[in-house]
Parts: sequence; C-alpha cells; structure tokens
Amino acid sequence: MFHYLNHRFHWNNISFQIPDGYYLDSDPELPDKNTLWLVSPNRDHRVAITITTSNEDTISALSSSISDMNPELIAPIAPISVNGLRGHHASYRLIRPRYYEMFLDLGLGELLNILMWSTDDTIYNKTAEVIDTLDFRCDKE
Repeated sequence: MFHYLNHRFHWNNISFQIPDGYYLDSDPELPDKNTLWLVSPNRDHRVAITITTSNEDTISALSSSISDMNPELIAPIAPISVNGLRGHHASYRLIRPRYYEMFLDLGLGELLNILMWSTDDTIYNKTAEVIDTLDFRCDKE
C-alpha cells in the first residue's frame, strides 16, 4: 500500500512525487497490485509505477518482462542509476505501442518497475523528463 505524505507517495524506504498535471487513473485497463497508474495531462502517454517482490535482479526482471512480446528494441537494455537507486532500462516498440521500461533495485527483494507507453514515438523524448519529475528518493537505513 502506498502512503501519501508531504506531497509524496511512500513505499517502505522510497518516495516519489507525481508530475504536475498528471491524473491518477482510477479505472486502469490492467489493475495490478501495488501499482499507481498515471495519465499525462494531454493523455498522450501513460505511466505505471509498480513495486514487485522478486528474486530476480533488475536485468533479469526487465529481460523477462519484454522477452515474451518479441519487441523491436529502440534502445537496448542498459544500466541506469536514479538518485542512488541502480537498475536497468530499455525502450522498445511493438506494432503500434511504444514503451520505455525501467527496473530499479530497492533491496530486500523488492524492485521498482516504471513502464511508460504511448501510441507514437514522442514517448522516447519524454522519459527523462518524467523520471526526473518523479524524483525518486531512497531512505536507506
């Protein structure tokens, strides 16, 4: 369960904020446990923020996530670090939807998964801005 406090969503030892103007999707197409679904202000892309329990590392989790779809990779799986959280990310497309996906290691067997998608290529230009605005912070003790 996410906890909202001081204009940020919290989950165990991490917190983040929602980009200004975004909508919380109260009726997502694929309701998942421990997921916040966001819709951009002009509704041109969506963002899913999910916390999962996993024995996989971030590269294995990302590879597993995209391998069943056999997508065209736009940017191959690569390491990433976001405010001290380490993981992997990739950009890919199917016939029409375009995707950006990232897994970050939260420790203690938990992964943070960010999935962004759109029906056009503009999603690839927005990922850095959205990730920066989410402002993930880790409170490791």
